Amino acid sequence: MSAKIYCFLMALASLLGMPACADQSAEVASREMGEVPVRAIRAAPAAPVAGAAALGRTEGAVVHLPWQDAVAYVSPLVPEEASGAQVDATRFFQPVPIQVVQGAVPVVLGPDPLCIEAVPRNQTPQVPPAQNPFGAMPASTKDGTDFSLAEDLGLGWHRGATAWWIALQPEEDIPAERFRFERMDAKIAALPPTMEVVVNIMLPERRVAPDRWEVAHGREVYARFLKALVLRYGQRVRHWQFENEPDLGPAGADLPGFAQLHVFTAGRIRALQPEARLLFAGFTGLGGETILDQQLLAVVGRLGTGDAQVFDLHTYGAAGGWTRLDGLYARVRSRLDAAGLEHAAIWMTETGTWTGSPSLPGPPGPPNQHAPRGQHAPPHLPGRHASLHAPGQLVPPGMPAMPPLRTLPHQTERDQARELVKRFVHGFSLGIERIFWAWGIKEGHHDRGQLFDMTGLVYDGLGDDDPGDNIPKLGYFAFKRLIRAMLGRQGGVVRLELGPGVHAYQFYREGAPVIIAWKE
Repeated sequence: MSAKIYCFLMALASLLGMPACADQSAEVASREMGEVPVRAIRAAPAAPVAGAAALGRTEGAVVHLPWQDAVAYVSPLVPEEASGAQVDATRFFQPVPIQVVQGAVPVVLGPDPLCIEAVPRNQTPQVPPAQNPFGAMPASTKDGTDFSLAEDLGLGWHRGATAWWIALQPEEDIPAERFRFERMDAKIAALPPTMEVVVNIMLPERRVAPDRWEVAHGREVYARFLKALVLRYGQRVRHWQFENEPDLGPAGADLPGFAQLHVFTAGRIRALQPEARLLFAGFTGLGGETILDQQLLAVVGRLGTGDAQVFDLHTYGAAGGWTRLDGLYARVRSRLDAAGLEHAAIWMTETGTWTGSPSLPGPPGPPNQHAPRGQHAPPHLPGRHASLHAPGQLVPPGMPAMPPLRTLPHQTERDQARELVKRFVHGFSLGIERIFWAWGIKEGHHDRGQLFDMTGLVYDGLGDDDPGDNIPKLGYFAFKRLIRAMLGRQGGVVRLELGPGVHAYQFYREGAPVIIAWKE
């Protein structure tokens, strides 16, 4: 095994946590703060909360944050309790007034982020999706039609109404140009009016070969599918994305072919829906910044300014992975700008970290088949994350197979909640326009105790360490508190330089400053 291949494999293991060598103006309406609907979530009685502990004062160092007003309202973004089942939501969402001393707010910063506000909020505002940078992949529960958790959090974006060509038009329906839209109709109809949806167009089973980006049935047959899709959903869907993570698996060797097919897809959509916004499929950056740069070089020069208004970046991994965003974002931004795509936004429609000790992703199994936690169903046709499913497919063809990686390091609810806040806040400060938590708000992507089953923020009642169905994790409360603080912000998020290890980010909301800060 060459040194380059070994480093790639070790980097992949490390990224997964394994040991290794628009500003639109609108009137903002508010929703009264309350419990999540009983049918969606439940909570146990809370333990007493000490004021100092609630403000992150049990560990860390004193930091003086610059402040102009006489009083600042300070809130923890991660509850002090050990688990979400213990949190009293009413008490958690109450900020504590702190007296300003000589133009600064004295706070004790530790790894749990704090929010410092000039004007506290006791409600989560409702804003148009164009002003809402928060989403989830998916924002619905598994059936695709229940958005009650997303509405309680205040999310504005959903990525999960996937248009699988083979499901919407099985082989026997192609000659007669029939389509089976019933299930997708229900998912699109259930979307709340306060949310936008990103629809993924997926055709992996309809390619001529696993390592080729060309349509087996010919492009004109594919174009008729696109036409049926856009004409049916174009009134509700304004954001379309062609395929997913083309840098993974055997097809990663044909990135120029992928770019060409993306341009074809984008042209057909624009001809039918000129106002549509097109997302370029998410890249993972799993090979590191240098490999990502090479991949970008193979595709962005082939795109016109109307072919991709948004470039998508996906990042998973253990707690602490938020620090990788600097390098990955810089590579994407520089390549887009050099290719004349300086107006293209950068989104992150998948990011997440887990609780517990999940296994790495295994074969997803046939649709609607759910195996017990920890078991693996037989492989099926290539699908989402197919390149991560089998140990022999973790690297491109021709590279040695990686030894099976079974269990990821154990992470607590607190680890996940801290990481969630840091990924969003730091990502926004870099210039990422929208960020989606994945996989989903509720656990149970495949129900096998794998990585994507345990990145959710609400338990699903499966597994030995699961406290019960619909019980929130600390990350659920952290996400809701973060959204409450950041919705309606004006302008960008600015990093404050306040000394070694201090990470402080300031933005303005309704003309008043807000600071989110922690210390590593």
